[in-house]
Order: sequence, then structure tokens, then C-alpha cells
Amino acid sequence: MPDEGDQMTVPWHRIEAFSDHFARCAVVSGETAVVLTEDDGRPALIQTAVVALQRLGAEVSTMVLPTPPNRGPVPIRSTGASVAIAHNQAVVAGLAAADFIVDCTVEG
Repeated sequence: MPDEGDQMTVPWHRIEAFSDHFARCAVVSGETAVVLTEDDGRPALIQTAVVALQRLGAEVSTMVLPTPPNRGPVPIRSTGASVAIAHNQAVVAGLAAADFIVDCTVEG
């Protein structure tokens, strides 16, 4: 996630598209949402998700996990096989307490 001093402008059409998608997922005002990400997460993607959820009235938190080293011969990008949680029970409990989770992990 960018530092507070960093300025990033996310195009409105992306925020609108994310908001529309999250609304179709039945996100409503007052729900708790967690944006799950990693150190190596894409800041624009994370910011877009946060703003879109806030636009719907969700109470948004971000959970940033350390990006684990890739020990394999090829990257496992965009496979849905995230290993960032690494069976961390505190992370699992935090996510379980949310009404809605957006997976912005590197592999997610």
C-alpha cells in the first residue's frame, strides 16, 4: 500500500467497475470488508478496491501480509494458489470475521 504521502490517482471508471462488481456480490453499507494483500501487491489495485468498497458504504480494512519467497523454478502468479497466509491462524480468524474479502494477493 502506498505511503500516506504518495499520491495516486485511480481512474473513476475503474472505481465504478469495481463498485458495480462488489454490489453484484451483495456488498451493502455497514458490512465489514477486508482487502487482503501482500508487500508486493499492486498499489493501484488495492486502492481501487478500497475506494470502491467505501463508495458502497462498507467498513474497510486492509490486511498486508509479507510476500513469501518463491522457492520454485517458475512464478505462481495469478493461479489462486496463494501461500501468503501460510496457515497463520490470526490471519484466518481476521478474515473469518469479515463479511466480505477482496483477495489482492500476488497469486490471488
